[in-house]
Amino acid sequence: MAPDLLKADIEMVMKILERAFELADKPKNTKERVKVFLTRLDFDREGARIGIEDFVTTLCHLKANVGLGEMDFSNVDFVNGDDSLYENPDPYPSLVDLVLPSDFPKIAGQIRNNLHLEGAKIRRHTSVVSGDILSNLEPETQIGDLIGYNDGTIRFKGEIMDMRPRVKDLCRIFMKNPLKLITIDTIREEIVDQKKRKITPNATISKYVSELHKILGEYFKKKVIFNQRKEGWIFKP
Repeated sequence: MAPDLLKADIEMVMKILERAFELADKPKNTKERVKVFLTRLDFDREGARIGIEDFVTTLCHLKANVGLGEMDFSNVDFVNGDDSLYENPDPYPSLVDLVLPSDFPKIAGQIRNNLHLEGAKIRRHTSVVSGDILSNLEPETQIGDLIGYNDGTIRFKGEIMDMRPRVKDLCRIFMKNPLKLITIDTIREEIVDQKKRKITPNATISKYVSELHKILGEYFKKKVIFNQRKEGWIFKP
């Protein structure tokens, strides 16, 4: 069974798109599509609590299922969308480039009306990256009630856990190596691009471990990641 796409996610994405459309430069020909370039500022302005992967998944759903077939998007920057581990010369690089139909406000209104009629949840039909139909949801890694699936999600007792992509990658490392020491160098090798490893400080890695520690603690209701005196960390579920 495919996972559920929360109504709240769609409403949040629509809010971001509507704001971006309003601020975008409109072509003289009113029938031409409108180019929109979303940056981290667009997400922060709306107080959005949605990761770039979930944002793109929602875009796929909107394009395939609810009347936004004319919308196109490209140049998805999953790295900078995850609070880049390195200093970018552009403080607000584009995370997603979009082209929206000229009548987007009208379509947005129709989508909102449909959301109101259909209830709290809408079925997710598309995968994050390719947009292909996801016919089989299968577990790839499992530690008790903590399961990583082939659609990229990590769930606890069936509930999709809200994690940034980098933190999700880190979680999978710990899931594959329970009760084993995971060093800071191992984490750097696994989740940081090769070109950026030398300039990524230990403090950045520790920040991601700390974030994951907090998330897992809320679900497990106990401490499950233990610091090993500057050597690394051990996952003890």
